[in-house]
Amino acid sequence: MRYVMGIEGGENPTVVVADETGCLLGASQAGSTRPLKVAETEPDEAARRALLDAVHSAVKMADLENARIAACCLGLSGPQIARRALYVDCLPEGCSFVADAARLALHAVTLGQPGVAILADYAALTFGVNDSGQEASAGGWNLPAGDEGSERWLALRVWNACCRAQDGLAPPTQLLPMLLQHSGVADLRQLAGNAEARPLSETEASALAALAGRAAALGDPTARRLLRETGRELAHLVQATLKTLAMLRGPVTVGTVGGVFRTGRLTLRPFREAVKQVAPEAQIVGPRFSPAVAAVLLALEEIGLPPEASRLACLEASLPQFSAAR
Repeated sequence: MRYVMGIEGGENPTVVVADETGCLLGASQAGSTRPLKVAETEPDEAARRALLDAVHSAVKMADLENARIAACCLGLSGPQIARRALYVDCLPEGCSFVADAARLALHAVTLGQPGVAILADYAALTFGVNDSGQEASAGGWNLPAGDEGSERWLALRVWNACCRAQDGLAPPTQLLPMLLQHSGVADLRQLAGNAEARPLSETEASALAALAGRAAALGDPTARRLLRETGRELAHLVQATLKTLAMLRGPVTVGTVGGVFRTGRLTLRPFREAVKQVAPEAQIVGPRFSPAVAAVLLALEEIGLPPEASRLACLEASLPQFSAAR
């Protein structure tokens, strides 16, 4: 029996282990790789420890401490790719390869078939493949150069809206008391002072993006506007990728992956409308699997095992046992 490993990188890496039948055997999600104590002094070492812990936990759960991992796919994006050696060094020796996180997102939606996926979490980027095998991507430039529509971009706009509301430059917003309560401070200027000391982490960006979703659900006009703008920005990335791949006409699958889309229909509706303006036959769907499970499927393909029906059935049957993989 051969075994594979799939990893969704990032601040909270998720590691999934499976056998060659597609059955999941173990899964683990690390805590934040940027805890406050090490955020300024040794972030790389924190990331390394978190990934190692997640790998060891998943392997132990699978009871494969003494087994050989035949292939391991690690999904990274943006600046993580530039530091790939840091992460690859934590993985089983001689069987690892790195895939762009957006490629994992597309695989999570189409299982390798043509289409375009938009990955919108800490960063915002697309990856697409057409029927001719041509690939294209857009976004992922990192702030301040880009990443419009990402959780971090939305989080900073939430913060800005709160500052403007406190100064009387913009209408009052429920985001302000929600932000203060979430951060555990009584004064917004105290929060701004903390922000100067360290960058906004993935965990924090995700939490502030979720605040926007909750405030919008309560009817807050500022939060609703921010979510609409987020959806349109993400649609621009998809439009550009579809155009590059000549996929504007005819049916095409567009996958929505990442935490931004969990903010709800106020993000998804303008996104859907804008995409369909240029690609009327686009089918906009969520992912079938998580990016970490998509990494497992890519690792299986690396050893010559494509996502056949029986393998997918085994994977789906075992998935409910592992909350970290879902």
